[in-house]
Amino acid sequence: MAEILSFEEYWADPEYRSRRPIMNSPRIIDRTGDNIYEPVSGGYRQLPSFHSNCDGSERADRKRADLGGNNVLIGERFTYWGRSGPALPGQIEFLAVGRGHRCNFANDQVSAVVRWFEDLPGGVQGAPAEWMAGDHSWRQS
Repeated sequence: MAEILSFEEYWADPEYRSRRPIMNSPRIIDRTGDNIYEPVSGGYRQLPSFHSNCDGSERADRKRADLGGNNVLIGERFTYWGRSGPALPGQIEFLAVGRGHRCNFANDQVSAVVRWFEDLPGGVQGAPAEWMAGDHSWRQS
């Protein structure tokens, strides 16, 4: 992991301003982004995004889940598979859990996961699950 930021720091940092979606853009790639929580008095406002309702209003369940952690984790290397990632090998099947799952792992489990991830190709490998069919602009990320 390269950096750990609070949601306020992530929002305020000019380096991550480009991660705010522009929902009225004709290019679908401009509508993506995860810097969608603007600090306001007493909490956060969820920007219109793929995480909000279709009309742009806040989606409470996603907002609660997204803000459930205390920080934004910024990575330098990632692999994003979209809707069709590879099957987990047997030695790390313990990772197959739902979103938001928390657990403490033994050192040998952590080592097995690190070895597997080191062999993965980096970057965006597939379209997001809710991406429009035939639109390949996700490849630009």
